[in-house]
Amino acid sequence: CLSKRNAAEAGFLIALCRHIILQGYDPKQITILTFYLGQMFTLIEEREKHSIMTGVKIASVDSYQGEENDIILLSLVRSNEEGKIGFLISENRICVALSRAKKALYVIGNMDLVASKSVLWKRVLEVLKEKGAIGSKLKLKCVKHPQQLTEVSKVRDFVPITEGGCTLMCNTELSCGHICKRKCHLNSHDTYKCKEICGKEMCIYRHKCKKLCFQDCGECMIPLFGELPCGHWANVPCYVDPVEYKCNVIVKVILQSCGHEIKKKCFEDVKIIKCTWGCESRLPCGHACRLKCHVGDDPDHNKYKCLRPCGRKKLNCNQEHLCEKKCFEECSQCTSKLKRKLPNCDHFHTMECFTDASSIVCQKKCNRMLECGHLCPLRCFEECGGCKVMVVKKIEECNHEVNIECSMAPERKLCNDKCESFLPCGHKCEMLCGEPCQPNSCKVLVEETVESPCGHQVRLYCHERSFGVETSNLPRRCSEPCTKTLQCEHNCKGTCGSCLQGRIHVLCQEECGRVLVCGHECKALSCETCPPCKEECFIQCEHSKCGKKCGNHCAPCTEPCTWTCKHYQCSKLCGQMCNRPCCDEPCEKKLCCGHPCIGLCGEKCPPLCSICDALELEELSMIVPSEDENPRFLLLPDCNHVFDVKGLDTWLLTDTGSIKMILCPHCNAPIQNAKRYGNIVKQHVREVSKVKTKLFGDAKISRQNVLTDFQKLMKATRTMEVYYSTTQVFKQLEILLRNVEEKVNQRMPLNALEANAIQARVQFTTLIVECFENLSSASHQPSDSNKVTLFTYATKLIKTILGNLESISHQQRSDFFNECQRFQLRMQLCLIESMPQFNFRRDAAILKTYKECKSLITSLKPFQSDLYDETYIKLEQLQKTLGRPIGIPKLEMQSIVKAINLHQGHWYTCPNGHVYAIGNCGQAVQESRCNECGERIGGGGQRHLPTNSRLNSLPEGL
Repeated sequence: CLSKRNAAEAGFLIALCRHIILQGYDPKQITILTFYLGQMFTLIEEREKHSIMTGVKIASVDSYQGEENDIILLSLVRSNEEGKIGFLISENRICVALSRAKKALYVIGNMDLVASKSVLWKRVLEVLKEKGAIGSKLKLKCVKHPQQLTEVSKVRDFVPITEGGCTLMCNTELSCGHICKRKCHLNSHDTYKCKEICGKEMCIYRHKCKKLCFQDCGECMIPLFGELPCGHWANVPCYVDPVEYKCNVIVKVILQSCGHEIKKKCFEDVKIIKCTWGCESRLPCGHACRLKCHVGDDPDHNKYKCLRPCGRKKLNCNQEHLCEKKCFEECSQCTSKLKRKLPNCDHFHTMECFTDASSIVCQKKCNRMLECGHLCPLRCFEECGGCKVMVVKKIEECNHEVNIECSMAPERKLCNDKCESFLPCGHKCEMLCGEPCQPNSCKVLVEETVESPCGHQVRLYCHERSFGVETSNLPRRCSEPCTKTLQCEHNCKGTCGSCLQGRIHVLCQEECGRVLVCGHECKALSCETCPPCKEECFIQCEHSKCGKKCGNHCAPCTEPCTWTCKHYQCSKLCGQMCNRPCCDEPCEKKLCCGHPCIGLCGEKCPPLCSICDALELEELSMIVPSEDENPRFLLLPDCNHVFDVKGLDTWLLTDTGSIKMILCPHCNAPIQNAKRYGNIVKQHVREVSKVKTKLFGDAKISRQNVLTDFQKLMKATRTMEVYYSTTQVFKQLEILLRNVEEKVNQRMPLNALEANAIQARVQFTTLIVECFENLSSASHQPSDSNKVTLFTYATKLIKTILGNLESISHQQRSDFFNECQRFQLRMQLCLIESMPQFNFRRDAAILKTYKECKSLITSLKPFQSDLYDETYIKLEQLQKTLGRPIGIPKLEMQSIVKAINLHQGHWYTCPNGHVYAIGNCGQAVQESRCNECGERIGGGGQRHLPTNSRLNSLPEGL
């Protein structure tokens, strides 16, 4: 309840406290106590109105334990007809309140009331009565007039004694001789200002001072009328000598310098008076001088600057434009804008007035008619020609038509049609007509095959039968199915060539088919982490619908909520949780058949009647049964199905599994617009939005992470350029990276999965580039031919890694890292081959180690990561044996960003509302801790923890 206040007691205590201070007590000697905080704040407010009370402490009894002061003023506050005294019954508080004073204690309050409810107060009252220390009024004795007593019981009783004394006049004789006319007061007269008339004699003429007594008399200012030395008569102050007085009578004089008659004060010196007549001279510009008469200062106006408007015609003006400067300023060229016709063409141009029209170069379109019948496309000043109109012309050499500029000649090199010529082999040329035929590179596949290094038969191109086969290109053309089992336990649907003989597999092509948290089916070709849903979002209300892609976060509706009935009304916004309960009153409307509605108040009326459609309603009650003998029914506006209200309430409240949209029990359509379940729907939508946010991530952070990794990659690339800029293959690698960077910038903003995939692919590329960076600081450099070999291999590998930026599988992460390790070992092998010692020392042990490493590194088979350390050590030992250790560090997988393992469809909330996902079948098999707050999550035995249920955060209202 609210703390108690008693304004009458508060006002009386403040007036009493002020009176005590006026008796000469220091404010710090006084403390005002009360049992209630409300009364304490009231007393503080009253204290602020009196500056004299600064320093008086006001506190509650509870907070003043252990303290004391000379004078204590205590307010009891409680005074009521019900006889309640509240805190005042506490004996501990009573003891504290009555034992804080050293010299004086004043208690203001209803003692009869508190004594009737407390034994201790009763004893206090008895003691007070025995000593005569209690009453309805307080008698105040005047210190100066002891016989004067003033009785006070209300604030207004202090008004006659506001000075701290009594009601008599002071009448004390002051030091000036006058009598003090204030009411009786206790403070001294040292600072008192006497307001009587002074009356002291001020001069020899015995003039009396007319100021107030406390003011300084000063000189005698009474005027005396007399004749001045100049002959004029004037009122001169008594204390002024007439000889020194300045006569202010106005007189006329003629100035000798100019002959003008002027008026001046009598005392002013005519030699320093300035003439007040206006200058009558005409300036050289024709204007009149605006100064006062200045015969003695620049009479010929040599220094004078005329500030009148110029009014002359501007320089080089071809019209009548007047100069807008001041008269003394030099006129400028006329810059007024004019529209004139140019002499060399028919165009009009806007130019400055002083400009010569013949000097203008016309930049407008020519628009003259060319010989071809089209308008000239050039500028007016240019020589006509070069028609740019696209026309269809026939090329005589090949008889094809080509769409070219009118001014161009139809040459065969411009033809983009398919070449109709036949090559010497008999196959039709696959080049464009405008390109020269390539008889030595026919790309038509023939039936003849050749064994690829991968072991499969690969069909030959036509030209390879005559000009030989480049064996190194055959593995990438192999079309045999891969069929290897991936880490996801599905069979790879790529080919031997697209999977690089199993070294880097393509993404798994199995359709996902999982049900996402939003309720849509995942249509991605991925069996791992599902990307954000790309279907149209179905979240809507009666005001609007979301309109975004389903995987994006939905903005809540900010229109006013319309859930209202005759009993309750929601005052929140549509997107906020409603602040009204569900109404269980029957609907009072009548159906078309005349029978009463079977629905609830404020809800949409079901189209069924309890009498006309009794059998159908009985069947509906079986879908979500309840034990209600007189059931009410509810229509779901989203799908128009009707249910028993109590049964549907129970069904919704017991559905506390994983996070998902709430669905109609009959047709699984999302429930969104049933007002009775509005809070449950909003709670589910909020939880689904949390999952969407977690999946989509922070677009700014994702973008920053990707750009940071790309900047690191490009920085490493620039470092390489210092050492390898002469290598042509390096320039191809640099162009590839620039193109990928442009594609990434075009794809912004990114969701969390896309950003993770791009980051991982960029970081794998950085590993390869950093290998070259480490190579640049090695003690030995590879030969030029080996540089080309390394850059060619690296470019192909990077092209494969950066080929698909949208996603990356666990299989690909493993494959990419294995191939990065293989590449680093290949680099070390090239370094060994370039060492002079390698060519001189051809003993069996060195050759054996070299061949074993080369066979593993150059093999088309997948690289086994567990062989990396063994091969790295062998190459390192081989380098030491040859006497030139290189010192290239090992590759570490820790530098690659980890995969995001978020399987949509099985999401839960921790006790603090943070969302988390459970993989596999979506059931809890172990406990863990929330990454955001550390609470227990998960569960065991296919059952999640009770604290991780949505039931804990369901809103009230059902």
